[in-house]
Amino acid sequence: MKNLNRIFITLSAIALSLSASGCSQSGSLPSGFGLKSDPEKVKYDWQKPYQEQISSFISSDEFSNDSENGSAFDLFDITGDGQPELIISPNKGASTACSVFTSENGKIVSLGTFGSGGILHYIPSQKLLHEEYTGNGFVLGKYLTYRNGELTDVIAYSDNSSSASSGASIVHEINGEEVMLTEYEAALAPYASAVYLEIGRRYTFSEIAVKYAVKLSESWKDVFSDSEKQLCRDKLNEVLENSAETGTDPAFDLCDLNGDKIPELIVSDGSAPESMCTVYYLSEENLLQMEGTYGFCGQFTLDPKENVFFYQSGEKFSYWSIANAEFTASGYKNDGNKAQIGRRFMLTPENITRIFG
Repeated sequence: MKNLNRIFITLSAIALSLSASGCSQSGSLPSGFGLKSDPEKVKYDWQKPYQEQISSFISSDEFSNDSENGSAFDLFDITGDGQPELIISPNKGASTACSVFTSENGKIVSLGTFGSGGILHYIPSQKLLHEEYTGNGFVLGKYLTYRNGELTDVIAYSDNSSSASSGASIVHEINGEEVMLTEYEAALAPYASAVYLEIGRRYTFSEIAVKYAVKLSESWKDVFSDSEKQLCRDKLNEVLENSAETGTDPAFDLCDLNGDKIPELIVSDGSAPESMCTVYYLSEENLLQMEGTYGFCGQFTLDPKENVFFYQSGEKFSYWSIANAEFTASGYKNDGNKAQIGRRFMLTPENITRIFG
């Protein structure tokens, strides 16, 4: 067990504001108390084919190692079977679509290319992907769902209302058929206010980030003890109840911030620019809140090699390490190991049950 006196002193300092010149905080968290097994020893039949597909992409002409706008990937369950799909984003270009793969009996299967800007919009409440392209005076879009082994259209739409000022004839279409504006709006109404997640660019393609994603990130739910699951369920249900009063769109995540292979529970209070994340850690059969809040737009970036997490807000960078007591921002340099943390799962009763039983 790590020194509790030291950690509470360290964590109290984290609440201090940090400057754009690169202030930092450091320390360590107490260990968890009951993981059933080493998360790296949990094996899934999708891991090998996804690792091979990742390696193949890195060797391709599409791969870009630009640290900000280059290639990235994600693991996210689109099909609803409890197994993640592999989403590869070649870059952040406006017209760039993501390649989506699934694994069937340990073999890679392509589901096609979707999205734009190198991301996918996923609506968890309806299990739908949404893609939309806006051109000069028009918009094209569709909602898709996984059915019978493929991602198929639920509804497709197009509209050129923004061309009205140029004298163009205005046309609204649903599934290729021209309709009146009222029909057009009614057809899209069930989706218009749905909360979505941006997926596709959670991880960079560095060796460490790939290992973290494939070997660790999807294992947490299978190594928690029953008592740990209960603690997480209780906390998330509490946050969910409070969010009903505040009207926020909370989400949650699990990640290992200090490299001890014991995940912290991250709760994001929303996706607006001012939204932050709260960190909870397991200790002495309790789930404790780490002092302070972190992030921008309800998420932050983790460097899984150096066990540093950080975020950028405007010109300001803020850094923390709870693994290294000697950490300083001035001595830190990220060499491409990044994972976006905070909004992995929308905070719903269904997701709480799916992850924690």
